[in-house]
Amino acid sequence: MVERYSELNPEVISLESVSYRYPNSTSDLLKDINLTLPQGKIVILAGANGSGKSSLAKIIAGLVSPTTGTVTFPSSESGRAMVGLVLQNPTEQLISQDVESELAFGLENHAIAPAEMAQRITAIAEQFGLTERLSTPIEQLSDGLKQLVAIASAVILQPQFLILDEPTAYLDPYWTVRIRKTIVSFLPQCGIVWITGSIPEVLLADTIYCLESDGTIGYAGGIDSTERWQLECYGFQPMKTV
Repeated sequence: MVERYSELNPEVISLESVSYRYPNSTSDLLKDINLTLPQGKIVILAGANGSGKSSLAKIIAGLVSPTTGTVTFPSSESGRAMVGLVLQNPTEQLISQDVESELAFGLENHAIAPAEMAQRITAIAEQFGLTERLSTPIEQLSDGLKQLVAIASAVILQPQFLILDEPTAYLDPYWTVRIRKTIVSFLPQCGIVWITGSIPEVLLADTIYCLESDGTIGYAGGIDSTERWQLECYGFQPMKTV
């Protein structure tokens, strides 16, 4: 496996012939994955349960190394791609006692100066409507607010790409809509890679990659009215009629 950083194409993450298998496994979970993720666009990753979507997201985020293949990240001053990851269940991601501490955590790890840290926390709290909740304990937040804080904690690091692993899966209708609107508001400042099984969310996509059960990409492209029924085969939930 090769990881490299590109100065020729600083706004793209690319995967070339990437495969992945769990340690001690005898078969690949992901096979020969080739995809390009541009900054400023929404890319949807879809597929049935167990098709490897979350593992692929972690590879894109740089948290897991593929078994074979090449992953090319944009170059940055720190030598690492600026990628933020938001998990499906925010409880698994939030580790601080209160909202302000959670927003500060990543900034501290990146050695951001205290003055700039304070400015970023103030700005992101205003942007996300969290100013009055900075001192609120995380455990007292609703699921929707927890997910909002998780996204804010990723965005405060100003990532070039934001990876979202079904961020609305556990939310009620109000928070589902609010989180969707929040995610879309980040364009075109960053690229969005969004794992989802919801047709209303896939309709926001510029590009869709659908994983087959054997870990290969079975569909890559856009969406129009003639293709929606096909996408249901890859785990998308059909739109409800009223």
